[in-house]
Amino acid sequence: MEGHVVDDHNSSSEHVEVPKRREKTYPEIENRKRKKMPKVRTGCKTCRIRRIKCDEGKPICLKCQKFGVECDGYVEIEPPRPRQVIKPLQPTRHTRFIIDRLPNMSPHRNEQEYRYLRYFREETAKDLSGLFEDRLWLRIIPQACYEEVVLRDLTISISALIIANNSSVEGAPHREYAYKRYSSSVCRIRDELDTRHERDAIRIALISSILIFCFESFQGDHELAIKHMESSLKLMRKRFLTGKHTFSVIRPQSGLPHMEHDLLSVCVRMDNSLTSRPGLNGIPRTSMLDIDYGAEDFEIPTKFTSIFEARNYLEHIQYVAMPVLGNFSEDSATRELSPQQEKLRKTAESQLQSWHRAFAPFIDHEKTESEFSRNTSIAKAMSLRSHVLATEIAVREIDIANSIIGVDEFVSMCWEIIAICRLTIKDTSFVKKWVWDCGIIAQLFIVISSCDIRNVRQEAVDILRKAGPRREFLWDAAAVANYGDVLLGI
Repeated sequence: MEGHVVDDHNSSSEHVEVPKRREKTYPEIENRKRKKMPKVRTGCKTCRIRRIKCDEGKPICLKCQKFGVECDGYVEIEPPRPRQVIKPLQPTRHTRFIIDRLPNMSPHRNEQEYRYLRYFREETAKDLSGLFEDRLWLRIIPQACYEEVVLRDLTISISALIIANNSSVEGAPHREYAYKRYSSSVCRIRDELDTRHERDAIRIALISSILIFCFESFQGDHELAIKHMESSLKLMRKRFLTGKHTFSVIRPQSGLPHMEHDLLSVCVRMDNSLTSRPGLNGIPRTSMLDIDYGAEDFEIPTKFTSIFEARNYLEHIQYVAMPVLGNFSEDSATRELSPQQEKLRKTAESQLQSWHRAFAPFIDHEKTESEFSRNTSIAKAMSLRSHVLATEIAVREIDIANSIIGVDEFVSMCWEIIAICRLTIKDTSFVKKWVWDCGIIAQLFIVISSCDIRNVRQEAVDILRKAGPRREFLWDAAAVANYGDVLLGI
């Protein structure tokens, strides 16, 4: 131990080397280090279990043969699935709400709300949509219910009321729930509108007025329903349509950049229905919205590409000619057309003839009752046929002396409308209650009002009686049948 002690006095003059500690090396460890390689998951099962690189030979790899083990083959790897692209439900560039998909079900607070919302989506919306699958009920209102609580509650109240009307014995709880939820929703609407931006407020107001109109119509208070409709259209006119706005059914764009085309289309249809309904007793028939339909660049194609295109063109003809058609239900002695109205009447008559030619490939007069029931395309075509015939008759009756339709052709058109309506009421989907869309009542009213042949009028009245308490939008089958009985002297 003493040999290792270094004197402090000698440390400055004499350097002492301390032997280095011996380091032991392990060359076998160095040999076992592997190079870093990317992991491959396509090798055979055996090599993957042994954690060695597989040469991926087929049907068995050479590594397994060389090692003397059985190769278990390869795992089949599924190709990556293509990403599902969800298309927008309403590809209208003017739509403020971006709709990526329709939710399976709107948010609900309890199981009862879930059942009512599901019933609306699966039953009520389809019934209200009618033959032509109206996107208002299948897309716009379900999406609005997803976003707005007050609209969702109105929808729930409608479903509960319909279930109550269909349940003769157990309908009382549903009816009580419907009235309670409806009253609560109506009271909250005004407060809801006061807290929203004006554009959002008018959209909520319009959709809520449509739902209120439906609720009151389903419970039988049709006068109150009409008042709600008139109030909503006046609100729309006052707050938004301060100037002249253009709207076209045949061009899928809205005259208001913040509103869906389909929603504005419903408002225009409501406005025209109010203008043309019977029983105003001399009240001026004026449009509440004052829409410009762009009649100057309107042209009928030589052939329609679909039933829906044909329907849009027919509606456009009716809207443009509404200043004339609105006078149909008045007494013939009071019909005095201005030069502008006479021009509109002649233009509409010519366009309806062009519409017939473009629609000819879709129609077949020899369809049977069974075909009518099985094929919805036939039912749609026949429904459009009855509407265009009734429109032609109305245009003719406004000025019979200058019409291009003769007496024989006129009577034949009346009988064809009756035949189509008779097939319609025999269809299993025909319901004898209030419905949103127009089916047969308006056409039969035109036949009863214009044709003084007793057999024709009697047939039309009989069909309306068989329709029972059916109401179509603003048209009442029983009221029109009673009007027919007055003309028949019964």
